[in-house]
Amino acid sequence: MSEKNTLHLSKVSRTLFYVGTQKANEVGDSFLEDLEHSPFVARELAASQLTNDALVLLQTALTKTGTSQKELADLLGIGESRVSQVLNGDGNIKLTTLARYLKALGYTVSLEAHPVNAGTSQLSRARRSK
Repeated sequence: MSEKNTLHLSKVSRTLFYVGTQKANEVGDSFLEDLEHSPFVARELAASQLTNDALVLLQTALTKTGTSQKELADLLGIGESRVSQVLNGDGNIKLTTLARYLKALGYTVSLEAHPVNAGTSQLSRARRSK
């Protein structure tokens, strides 16, 4: 990707900068709002939020149970370095990993999906009919 097409988002200032061949220019808030309404960006934000929520659950479970990363690794039969990678957000936590870690700490996981739009039907656990 060329530098001309690179976007940098700042979580602190919520200011978007377009880096082109000239100096970086601040782009207006309306552009940022448009970007946040992009289906692609919305999906990526949802994925990031879910990953963050999972990591917060794991950290909270460790704190509540008083379990160290080493102890969790021993419970799971894996290396402490792998536990550290997962807990420090290596970017992609699998559902199976989340379930295993929380089960080792004495918790179970359940999933829920909520409609984003009013016209979208609620999901149930019933299997799709063929």
